[in-house]
Amino acid sequence: MDVYLLLINITVYSIIIPLGFVFFKFSTRPSYFRWLGFLLLLSFLFDLSGLIFPTTNIYIGNIYPMLELAIISVIYTTIIFDSRKHTIVIAVVIGLFLFYKIYQNFHYEDINTQSFRFRVFTSFWFLILSAYFFIVLHNRPPVESILQYPLFWFNTAILTYFSGNIFLFTAYTIFTDSPDLNKLYVPIHGFFNIIQNCLFTLALYFNYKEIVNE
Repeated sequence: MDVYLLLINITVYSIIIPLGFVFFKFSTRPSYFRWLGFLLLLSFLFDLSGLIFPTTNIYIGNIYPMLELAIISVIYTTIIFDSRKHTIVIAVVIGLFLFYKIYQNFHYEDINTQSFRFRVFTSFWFLILSAYFFIVLHNRPPVESILQYPLFWFNTAILTYFSGNIFLFTAYTIFTDSPDLNKLYVPIHGFFNIIQNCLFTLALYFNYKEIVNE
């Protein structure tokens, strides 16, 4: 098998491990882990369809980031904010992002081309949320063990993936037709995707342990 194709397959199927905890270890409590499970399932199905039907990759690249934005923002709203005012602010931000994406596709860019500018903006948004989570965690009563705290691993997964890929997404907005950049996309994005799935697995594993020990 070609090394390039092998890496794509590893990237796609690495998500099966955290999905296994969602479906077989019942790591769906509290509610934000149900949202995480839903995000993982969507990611797997979209990646698998792109692997089987390569011509759908452009459409997937336009649809999935919008779903990712909504789901991850909902998760952070649940674990960070506890007031209606904060929830409304997050909802407005999501709405503005989605409006921008739809407007961009229909007025500035062909819907049949994948835009990475939207991914740059949402990456900054997720990095802000993940950094703010650490501030909130610092101000909360200390947890017994930070390395066994599920949300620590969830947040680290988000921080690692988007801090690693934001440079790649930014490069794509500048050098849109670079063959060399196309060759780098799969190994770089695949590497951070695999790391993210491993960290999600840790989050779900320690969440499962908390459920068992209740």
